[in-house]
Amino acid sequence: MILAFIWVGVLALVAFWSFAAWALHALTGWALANAGALTGVPGMVEALNLPQWLAPWLPPELAATFPAMLAAIRPLVDVVIGVAPAMAGGLSVLAWIAWALGSAVILALGVVASVLAVRYRGRSWRMPPLVGHMHWKTHR
Repeated sequence: MILAFIWVGVLALVAFWSFAAWALHALTGWALANAGALTGVPGMVEALNLPQWLAPWLPPELAATFPAMLAAIRPLVDVVIGVAPAMAGGLSVLAWIAWALGSAVILALGVVASVLAVRYRGRSWRMPPLVGHMHWKTHR
């Protein structure tokens, strides 16, 4: 009976892992496919401002140079966003590899749990009585 519980749990974990991998693949694929639409949008990087709640915690020099740092990385952001749709093809391979590795780990843990359950099937898991332990009713 314990083996049935182990393998039902393993199958549930594999199902959850499969759904999570599919959902993450779909979400990142959608984001990469639509990233090309953001290329060349004027003011995209400039729209990123330092949050007001963070400004008092930063040195004034860093807070003053933040817009300059964003302006410096704008060409890099434009290049990355421009090639993002091309990266979507490799995403499927990466998703399948991650799914296979995760499923293999879950199945290996199921095999280990099954082997341990069979090995220790007839053993008692009760704690031995404590030596010198007094029962609460006899102690006054």
